[in-house]
Amino acid sequence: MKNKYTAILWLLIVMFAIPNMAQAEDNLEHQYSLTPQSTEWRNYNAYELQEKLNIPREQVTALNTDDLLELVLDYPFIGDVYAFNTVEDGIETIRNRFEPLDELLKRDNVSEVVYDRYLNVKDTENIKQEILDENYENSLKINFLEFLLEKQEVYSQLTSTQINEITKKAIHIERELGIDSNFKQIDSVFKDVFDKEMSATSWIVYTPNFSKVEVFISRHKAIVNKIGSNIWSVNLTSKWGQAGLYKHNYGDDPYGTGSLNISNWQRK
Repeated sequence: MKNKYTAILWLLIVMFAIPNMAQAEDNLEHQYSLTPQSTEWRNYNAYELQEKLNIPREQVTALNTDDLLELVLDYPFIGDVYAFNTVEDGIETIRNRFEPLDELLKRDNVSEVVYDRYLNVKDTENIKQEILDENYENSLKINFLEFLLEKQEVYSQLTSTQINEITKKAIHIERELGIDSNFKQIDSVFKDVFDKEMSATSWIVYTPNFSKVEVFISRHKAIVNKIGSNIWSVNLTSKWGQAGLYKHNYGDDPYGTGSLNISNWQRK
């Protein structure tokens, strides 16, 4: 008898759950049928559109985190993130008016989901062509994924291995698509790792005859032999990449730009 009542209880739960889930799916599909390409888009102002595109919390919570992330990336107003003094201000503004983003950043597995999505960015050739055609939809999604990875809620859950893999992916994307990574910004939590990885990463450059050549970015290191009355009379000994070891004055090297680009280190 107990098993019979248990079965009936589970049946009732399923019967009530299915319509709710179906209603959420129908609602989400209806909401995103309104896009900038829709003929009715121009019938509303930005505030009205934001209200129509928002989704009630009870429907958002029924979604898994992967679907929630895709919902956020497809949100027509994620480009507003650039309209504020900082990206952080932009994300928080969008978060306050768009329930899916707020819910996403509160999920326990948000870092894992955003990390997986970023590392699985593919179709770079298609995205490159889209950029040439002035279609920035997918490149914006890539940027927004980086912004999410920098959020404290996400970054604090990442392991050092994941951070290194994210940085390598960012460099790969930058090389393939020419999209400047936000991780190179001075206030980025990824900057130190990004700079370190960048200095050890090989790049492909092309000669005037369009031949591929692999190059490495490395920092100019030198021993000070003699100081002078100004920086230009400082005498150094340095190794010039795969060339020889040279003794020279500052500025008499292949790396100079006409400005001060050295820092001084002293052994104690």
